[in-house]
Amino acid sequence: MTVEEASRAVRVELRAEDSLSPDCHYVSPVEGAEGLSFMVVGGTIARIDVFQGDIKTRSGVGIGTREQQVMDSYPGQIEVSSHPYDETGHYLTFVPRDAAERAYRVIFETDGRAVTSFRSGRLPEVQAIEGCS
Repeated sequence: MTVEEASRAVRVELRAEDSLSPDCHYVSPVEGAEGLSFMVVGGTIARIDVFQGDIKTRSGVGIGTREQQVMDSYPGQIEVSSHPYDETGHYLTFVPRDAAERAYRVIFETDGRAVTSFRSGRLPEVQAIEGCS
């Protein structure tokens, strides 16, 4: 979906953040949901980053959710890997079972105990640790 389509769908203006690269940049809501950014690649939204607030997945997972609760919420669908910047933290990656959704992931970043941020989107963009950098 384009930024304009998303803005109309949620009825909130999405404004470009600092980077003005046409290839990859972020937009965020002007009002409402704080701690939410949308990565735009090639003119369409590729991923959503949640880094603060009370936004949750459909399964009720959000910032502050304990690691075990994430795994319990998605039994058999979480791949655990080391966090590249926090030696006690993890990346808990949700891998969909449905073939139609195999090109997407949800990555929960933790401090070793609980979720500190998460992102959802299409491959390979959702895997980019530094976002558009």
